[in-house]
Amino acid sequence: MISTISLPNEVIEESPQGGALLVQRAREFVETVVKNGPTNGSLPTIATSKGPFSPVLLNALLRAYPEPHQAMLRLRPQLQRAASIAEVLEALRLGDIPHPVALRATLKQRIMGPYKTHAADVFFDFLYGALQLMVLHRGMETAQQYEELFQLAASQIYSLVSVGTSDLSYHVEHFLAHAAIFVSMKDYSDLWSSVVQEASLLIEAWGMTAPPEGVFVHCALNLRMNCHRMPTSDLPYDLIKFLRSRVREKQMTYTDAYEVMTLALGWRQSSGLLRVLWTTAVNDYSSYERGMVTKLAEAGADDVWTIAKKRGYCSELGISYVRSDRPLTQANEFALSFPGGWTIGGTSIICKAGKLRILLDCGATALGARGGSEPDLELLDAVIISHAHQDHIGGLLELYRRGYAGNWYGTRHTGILGRLTLQDAIKLHRGMYGSEAVYDDVLLETVMERFIPADYGIEIDLDEDVSIKPFPAGHVSGSCQWQIRHSEKRFVFSGDFNLRANLSDATRGLEYPSEEEIDSTIGLVVEGTYAFSPERILDNFEARESLIEQIRKCGKGPVLVPVLSLGRAQEVCAALSGTEFRVGVFGLAARMTRAVSRLLSDNIVFDDRPPVSIRPGDFDVLVASSGCLQGGPSKIFYENPEFKGVPVILTGHIFPGTPAKAIMDRVPRVRFSAHAAAADWQTYVSKFEKARKFVIHLPGWPNPSKLNGTDVPHRHSEYLLKPLFEEMQPHDPC
Repeated sequence: MISTISLPNEVIEESPQGGALLVQRAREFVETVVKNGPTNGSLPTIATSKGPFSPVLLNALLRAYPEPHQAMLRLRPQLQRAASIAEVLEALRLGDIPHPVALRATLKQRIMGPYKTHAADVFFDFLYGALQLMVLHRGMETAQQYEELFQLAASQIYSLVSVGTSDLSYHVEHFLAHAAIFVSMKDYSDLWSSVVQEASLLIEAWGMTAPPEGVFVHCALNLRMNCHRMPTSDLPYDLIKFLRSRVREKQMTYTDAYEVMTLALGWRQSSGLLRVLWTTAVNDYSSYERGMVTKLAEAGADDVWTIAKKRGYCSELGISYVRSDRPLTQANEFALSFPGGWTIGGTSIICKAGKLRILLDCGATALGARGGSEPDLELLDAVIISHAHQDHIGGLLELYRRGYAGNWYGTRHTGILGRLTLQDAIKLHRGMYGSEAVYDDVLLETVMERFIPADYGIEIDLDEDVSIKPFPAGHVSGSCQWQIRHSEKRFVFSGDFNLRANLSDATRGLEYPSEEEIDSTIGLVVEGTYAFSPERILDNFEARESLIEQIRKCGKGPVLVPVLSLGRAQEVCAALSGTEFRVGVFGLAARMTRAVSRLLSDNIVFDDRPPVSIRPGDFDVLVASSGCLQGGPSKIFYENPEFKGVPVILTGHIFPGTPAKAIMDRVPRVRFSAHAAAADWQTYVSKFEKARKFVIHLPGWPNPSKLNGTDVPHRHSEYLLKPLFEEMQPHDPC
């Protein structure tokens, strides 16, 4: 009997494909082994044209039995390596592996060493294992946990292989394209165009840019999958493969191959295919194309703008990737693209207005894709930052390391807090990568030397036609909405925002632009963290009462309150200020709160001592970063035997793969939030009646019926904003 394993069967049809076929084979395999004993038949795993990957799924099936059947257990000697991979995946899910370098060390100790396996092979077996587990758990109550595990595994491996000169990061992108097709194609009756659409959305949800369709054709064929109206080949894809082989056989030079690509396909399509097919050529091809445009312009064949456009070295709206005297947009128009996508983690928007390219926010993962894929980032005229959270400012280090030499703008508090955020990022980066670290204090000073403080409500001219102006956003200290004026029309980026009152004096409440400014606003990009969520969010005054009540329930002894250093720390300190509790504040949470909060009572103590020197009787409440117990003083307190059994109260969003995620159902949780609830979000958006609206910073793709005319932008698209409600759809590629 295998009734103890609940494999989903709703997707199993007459001719299942991909993940659906894997689940069916897993069920059949388990039934066969239980009935007949160990078999020499094929293990249920993911196979490509080059062979199978580790059967981590089977190991999960073995573990699913309350009392494993002896026939199944006899298979374990064949599966020790797979079992080790599965155990590391489980440790990652439970938060026992805090960062990518810890993952590399664990894989080296558990798998690379004992099984004499090369790191790259282990990395990809690890990813395929995460994919198998995600597929197995689809349709179960645990589905979300294993979807989060898959994304976490992919992001950690991507971080590992993106450091240094390795081109393995492109191979991770290649793997994600395979994974997206594997999950999206469920049956032969599926329509290919629908499969591509679903796969593209999945890749965007995973924080990457969807590749050209030809890549998906390749992935499906490689995985031996097929569906209705799926092409059997793709001419652009085949051309790149042909050119690659000619170069490798030394029958053609790189430059000749690059020129053929450009003339036949254009730069955009060629570069997208190279990321999968010819990874070592990606950056070289981009450099070649820039050089050729300049060379042809200097020869007098045409002006640089026209040459770039003819060669396809331009954005989707046909705006050339060059500097010239020609305006990028007409008066009162804006062109928007979204290299950071619509997901949470790396907010980044490029706004072209007049002759300027302006980057709005520069999140830590927005520059995760290696250079060459977003030429606009090499042509920026200004950067404006909404607030100092890592996912909005952390990418500045990489941007300046790559050579950006212009200014960045933010409020004064964003400058103060941004320095602390980037300092902490450098410290973590050094701890993770050691001698391979590429960020240092010299780079930090380079970044901070280019900071220009902006005051709320004061306009700053970037040139004669374009200006910027910040307005308070109510999110965290220093947070702002940014208004960009081009001629007589305006575009607004909300940043993260909150309409409810804050407890801390450090955060100024949201203020709207004037009615005249709102009336002339033709575009709005707005964050949507809780825009489509039915979840009730406590206002911070309710949260304060709940937090105090929970602390009192804990009785005598210290209570650990992990916090996000910016925003949550200031609100929790304000909530506990003036109470009967002795409150110690530690780590980055202390440094940030001390920098911006002025109205706290004496019971709030910023303690600079090492956390290991703190004794349980020193304080009633320990307010410590980081907020999910994954690092910093909170992790030290949580793991210190002297504090064993100390109550924990969680205070905000819980990230996957952290210790807080593993315990969140067993400890109190008081939801402080600095984001707008759904009703408040609707109030804010409705203010901008004449604006075309885009929503980003989403936890997942929303139900289209809830969007109410608001667009979710795609990474691969560029959008033109015009006045008077003219149609604003992505243009055809140039």
